[in-house]
Amino acid sequence: MSEDSVWNVWKAIEAQHQQYDARLRHEAWMQLFDYRSKTDRVTPSDLTPAKRSEELGLFNIINAGRR
Repeated sequence: MSEDSVWNVWKAIEAQHQQYDARLRHEAWMQLFDYRSKTDRVTPSDLTPAKRSEELGLFNIINAGRR
């Protein structure tokens, strides 16, 4: 399998699953910003960027199975 064919398969899969509804995209962005705002409010002010990144990575690992 050549590298080009893998990319073409990926693009075909993406095209089948991508949402083009502008309202859904807007809602998703608003939820992301709202989540970010809530996270900023509850995050300790002395948390370093490295620790915050580590926490986010752990959160993603823990929640990966829930999707």
